[in-house]
Amino acid sequence: MLETGKAGPPKMLALTLAAQLIAADASAREAPPPFAEWGLEAIEIIRRDLYLSEKSLYADKMTDDGPSGPAFMWGCGVMLSALNGAAAVDPSYRPWLVEYVHALERYWSEEGPVPGLDVLPTPKPVDRYYDDNAWVVIALVESADLLGGEESAHALDFAQRTMDYVLSGEDATLGGGIYWRESDKASKNTCSNSPSAVAAYLLYQATGDDGYRDAGDRLLGWTLQRLQDPADGLMWDNIAVDGSIEKTKWSYNTALTIRALLLAADTGSGLGTPAALRTEASRMADAAIEYWIDPETGAIDDGAAFAHLLAEALLVAAGSLEEPRYRDAAEGALVWLREHGAGPGGIYPGRWSEETLEPRSEWSLMDQASAARGFLVGGNDGS
Repeated sequence: MLETGKAGPPKMLALTLAAQLIAADASAREAPPPFAEWGLEAIEIIRRDLYLSEKSLYADKMTDDGPSGPAFMWGCGVMLSALNGAAAVDPSYRPWLVEYVHALERYWSEEGPVPGLDVLPTPKPVDRYYDDNAWVVIALVESADLLGGEESAHALDFAQRTMDYVLSGEDATLGGGIYWRESDKASKNTCSNSPSAVAAYLLYQATGDDGYRDAGDRLLGWTLQRLQDPADGLMWDNIAVDGSIEKTKWSYNTALTIRALLLAADTGSGLGTPAALRTEASRMADAAIEYWIDPETGAIDDGAAFAHLLAEALLVAAGSLEEPRYRDAAEGALVWLREHGAGPGGIYPGRWSEETLEPRSEWSLMDQASAARGFLVGGNDGS
């Protein structure tokens, strides 16, 4: 009896420890991924390796020879949105955001017919893209919302000046719509119209100016009429001035159209009832998941510059439509990117379905900032 009694407590202790370990493991599995932490890590790498201190700008890429010259405007827009994300989750990043908002004025070209942001810092021969400017408007309105006082006013004024340029790319050719590039008005693209509609609705929310809401309705309505595939609801790439359609599908085109529909529903759009607009946004979100998200891995199978915008649109849709499946899809893609895409040194790939195994000798601001933005929006709330 004595021996049996001695054997009891160790056995009970072992069972207790096992139960605690199982419970701890379950708790770890249920804990939300540290998206904000991952995003700030990506920002820190950009700041360490690509920051051009003499200009307060960021290099376009890192090579074996070191950082390149300043980023092209498309990458600048992504970086500005990434800094917005950082400032939203950690106010200590706001000085970097303020600095960059002002530094982007280096890209401003006063040359006519309407001033706007050039593809590289001025002075230089003019080469402006309407879509580049639209992305920056979206980010600047977010910056204005995050910052207070004079900095907020400056960011909003910058956004409105830039929107003036964006809207100067609209004319009656093909019944409306904004061109892609100022110097080569060969096509009107989803990437220059859906983001411009989003920018217009956001400016309406920020200023109360009905002209912006009207512009959003006009641009969104035209884009849906001209560039939406009726079969699945996803967006084609562009329509040439001769009326021919380039039917390639990129995830960001559908993503920004989803966001435009949801903003239209929130702002009293004349395009339809809020219920009808949200139903269409939901249809497109479901189709986007089926088209771009790998059902086995959960990864978004598209380039980083496009994929982060789909992840964000799904997070926005999850909140607006109260549909958890959209958040689940976005978070699954972000987790896959972190676990399989982050290479040695925390550098992310050019495609979100790409597995990174070796160190990268060359990488871009665009790819790293896209990952940062995706994580930081995931770590915030997607709204």
